[in-house]
Amino acid sequence: MAKRRKARSPEPEVSGPVKGDFIAPPEASETDEREDALPRQEEFWRPPVRFGSVPVEKEPLGWDRRRGFRKLFPHVPLPFQVIERVTFGHPELEPNRLFWGDNLHVMRQLPSESIDLIYIDPPFFSGRQYNVIFGDQNELRSFSDIREGGMPGYLIWLNARLYEMKRLLKKTGSICVHLDWHAVHYARVELDKIFGHGCFRNEVVWYYYNKMHDRRKRLLPRAHDAILVFGKTSEAKYNQVEIPLEQPVKRLARKKIGGRAVNARDEDGNLLYITKSSRALDDVWRISMLQPADKTYRIGYPTEKPPRLLEWLIKTSATKGTRSPISFAAVVLRHSRLRRSLAAGSPATSRGWRWRSRPTAWHAGQSS
Repeated sequence: MAKRRKARSPEPEVSGPVKGDFIAPPEASETDEREDALPRQEEFWRPPVRFGSVPVEKEPLGWDRRRGFRKLFPHVPLPFQVIERVTFGHPELEPNRLFWGDNLHVMRQLPSESIDLIYIDPPFFSGRQYNVIFGDQNELRSFSDIREGGMPGYLIWLNARLYEMKRLLKKTGSICVHLDWHAVHYARVELDKIFGHGCFRNEVVWYYYNKMHDRRKRLLPRAHDAILVFGKTSEAKYNQVEIPLEQPVKRLARKKIGGRAVNARDEDGNLLYITKSSRALDDVWRISMLQPADKTYRIGYPTEKPPRLLEWLIKTSATKGTRSPISFAAVVLRHSRLRRSLAAGSPATSRGWRWRSRPTAWHAGQSS
């Protein structure tokens, strides 16, 4: 007796643009930059009087007081074309969008104060050419992290994009800027100028303990990256995250008396103990690098990041309903763990549009 085939559920109705459609860009505005476009930090940047007249640059590199970064990077309104629609999530969620193009031009066409959380993994100013054999066809793919103009040229290029990201963030939003020893210290100064030094929240240290080191180099092995976390304002969201301990530990119980933390005792004066199976996440994250033999998450991109890194960033700064772009790093969307984080545990997670413009990736995610 033949088995009855299970009826297939109907495909969700497609809404919005379809494959092949062109989306016209919004009208460009050529108005001058507002006077409050950058934070006023006169006291922070003022040198002591005894030093006399010392020139101090209070504005980010590349900034023009009248036209902002549009003087060096003119506004280019580009139409988008839908080249593919991919459904991999809950049909009731608002569709995600995956843009393939120069993210500066894409961001300039997105509405202000529409994003909750931004993570960027830009080029590190490493001076390297990255090559990788990708896919079943042994296709050679590469990207260059070699910048003309040295560090100033790199920072001007980055600042123009950081400024647009600040505009996109909601007042409660945050940005996470992932760099390493090559440029993180220079970028921190520029972020202070763009967001305001008072909006700095954390420097997260990603310690990758399993990296193979070259013992021929006459220096300590470099085994960490830094992620600079800034809020748009003092109202930026923050969530305390608990991570499990490898083994439960026994600790003294504490309580507050008169504003001071003291050891807790029972009625007979004996010290009380508690068993802890988790701890609060701090700013040093011990997460292994993805190794070439890792077939669970690694897809072969030369600077691919582990999904747990993104998961923890999202959990510390996002809440249910968060809209989270990931710039310069769209390859991580393959990781199912990250997709669950973006969708806050909904059945599959999200839907996507892919757009064509110019080659640098941007993803805007909507969680349920």
